[in-house]
Amino acid sequence: MEQLFRARTALVAYAMLASVATQASPATQEAKALARTDKAAALRTLQRADKLHDREASGLLVEWLYTWPAPWGQRDKACELAARGPAWGDATSRAVRTLCRLSAGPLNEEQVEQARGELRAAHASGSMFAAATLWWLFQNDPQWRDRNARGEVDPRRRARLAATPLTQRQPQIEALEALGEAVAAGNPSGIGMAATVLATTSAPGNNERLVKLAAEHAALVPARLKQWVSAAQRLQALGPTRVSPQAAVEVGLQARRAASAVAASAQAGACRDLHLSRIEAAGAPREEVYLPVQGVFDDSYLVQGSWDETWVYEGCDKAVAVSLTLKADGWGGVGSEVRGANVLQPLPRLGAPGPGVSLPAAAPAAGPRPGAS
Repeated sequence: MEQLFRARTALVAYAMLASVATQASPATQEAKALARTDKAAALRTLQRADKLHDREASGLLVEWLYTWPAPWGQRDKACELAARGPAWGDATSRAVRTLCRLSAGPLNEEQVEQARGELRAAHASGSMFAAATLWWLFQNDPQWRDRNARGEVDPRRRARLAATPLTQRQPQIEALEALGEAVAAGNPSGIGMAATVLATTSAPGNNERLVKLAAEHAALVPARLKQWVSAAQRLQALGPTRVSPQAAVEVGLQARRAASAVAASAQAGACRDLHLSRIEAAGAPREEVYLPVQGVFDDSYLVQGSWDETWVYEGCDKAVAVSLTLKADGWGGVGSEVRGANVLQPLPRLGAPGPGVSLPAAAPAAGPRPGAS
């Protein structure tokens, strides 16, 4: 662990020195300004600079062609340009060249190790795209992937990964810290991946982090994640929950079933109008352990710990409080147990039924390639 920390520190220091030593080329500055309103013009600016051997412009051109959606993005063209060799482009070009070489299907260990070495080198040379791609590579590493060939979560794999001791999680720590650097630098691919991490990881403050990230980088959060940002906003409004938008789907179903059963018994009939009206924290958390990550994701990946929350549902002229014990599952998720449910007395003054919390039905895919929208 200490050797890995020293190696990461050296890489980060090298990247910082490189960034100080090189100023953004006029072409890249112009292209970034144009990209906000006219992506086609931004690409033309970079293409002209690329022909003049502006290495930084070549790297940005390759990154945008690889990551932007159609009609601007052209992944085949990006791979063609990235393959021209070291005389063209910068560290980002090398990172894209690595991605282009990887097969479309599941990766093998040899591919992963070679790619990780190349991406580390590109990251050390200052490429924030390479930093973000290290997280993508970790998610798709067969040794660390919790999904099967169909892209579905494999419970056995997930349980095995969740039980991995902190001392054996160096690849996860390295990749998450690198992603944090990409986020801090405003890299578009890093922003999208970070939004996925926050939407699917239950920990104190992650809903607030996700909402803040989306507000600061609204144009960079992929469309497929907008629903999770909205869910995080609704959870924020309900109360101090540590449950992520992803985990809230299952926790909410369990809590609502308990509330429905109590409401039905209280009125001798089913109550179909229950909606979640607020969430209350109940007591201090217990035995919390976080993944030892420095930087943007510090204290954002809860590996161990339990806490209590009360989810209050209203409907049918009743308010039902459901007491829950929640426990970190070791892999970003959370398990929940209903400790009890009861009709609140005296009843709060119930207004018109609120919208409750409408959450997406499924989690975002864990491993889209950088730039997937």
